[in-house]
Amino acid sequence: MEEYQAGVANEYGVSRIGFVADISGRYDAITACWAVQHNEPQEMARIMGQLSGALADDGHVLFVGSYSQNAPRHQTDRADPQWILDDAGYSRYIVNPGNFVVADRSYFRYSHNTLQGEHCDACDANAICLQLRKTQR
Repeated sequence: MEEYQAGVANEYGVSRIGFVADISGRYDAITACWAVQHNEPQEMARIMGQLSGALADDGHVLFVGSYSQNAPRHQTDRADPQWILDDAGYSRYIVNPGNFVVADRSYFRYSHNTLQGEHCDACDANAICLQLRKTQR
């Protein structure tokens, strides 16, 4: 995975800070907005597992990402390629790996690089916001 991310960063001429694997301490809440989706799905699952490990029991993650109701896809026609997931993909790669339950799910439509956006039904959405709660193991 490290090689893939380094290759993508090199191809698009962007720096790669990388994910900090050692998160010390316990947190009540963590935000993951517009970042995790720029990794391969298996890497998303690993990241969410690490975030869960840093959360106190019953801690929360606020997750925001791009969304497709129909089918997941890898969007490569941009400087920061991303995976756009559907509900099943979010369950598989974001919710389940961290032993989370969805406390709240909302869909919205937004215009990239603007502050314009509005809540809507899943059929009209291009983004999703998940409030996840860590369950005790």
